[in-house]
Amino acid sequence: MVSTRQLDITAAADQWEKQQQWLSSLKDCTRYDRAGEVLTNGHVYLGGRDKEGYPSLWVYFGSIKVDAVSTKDLANAMTFAALVCKKFMMVPHYLDKFNVIFDVNNRGPSTL
Repeated sequence: MVSTRQLDITAAADQWEKQQQWLSSLKDCTRYDRAGEVLTNGHVYLGGRDKEGYPSLWVYFGSIKVDAVSTKDLANAMTFAALVCKKFMMVPHYLDKFNVIFDVNNRGPSTL
């Protein structure tokens, strides 16, 4: 349990600014396959953390057309996002899980 008296507001603000800079630097990341388009369009993204502190990987199907080619791109984008999550958002033995949330946008299984 953390007491609020132990929190350093200046250190928290500095950490928040570093996180924002890191997030904006990811926008400049280029990829040579179409998985980069899936990441750029927001179909796969890293969301916030849950109440336990575990990061969340979101997959939003929305208007994405799922076929043999785009399925491979979607899988590559999810793998890339999971690797970024593992490298930058997880701590071995303390924070070693993450959530995957699929938003199917009211689509049935047959339309996916």
